[in-house]
Amino acid sequence: MSPSGTRKQRRSPRREIALPIRVFGTNVKGRDFVEDCVCVKISRHGAQIRLKHSLLNDGVVRITNLKNNKEADFRVVSPAKEYRGKPYADWGLEALEPAEDFWRL
Repeated sequence: MSPSGTRKQRRSPRREIALPIRVFGTNVKGRDFVEDCVCVKISRHGAQIRLKHSLLNDGVVRITNLKNNKEADFRVVSPAKEYRGKPYADWGLEALEPAEDFWRL
């Protein structure tokens, strides 16, 4: 929400999907990692991914769409959802260079 208490309008609609991806990044301990996981929501301007590694807000991760082998960089916006007792969490990401065909199957 914005400071005025109104919800900020999204730049593009989100779509729920279970899409296999590979994430290259640096975790909160400063260690590089590669993890195969899933994207749970997509839009032209970002995504929500389910990941076992914890990320730093404003960090950058590289994602490979395993269905079409396209790669793109994303900025970590924030944790989107944590699951009690589960070894993963969802993370909100913003595309650094939005491309309509990145999520295309």
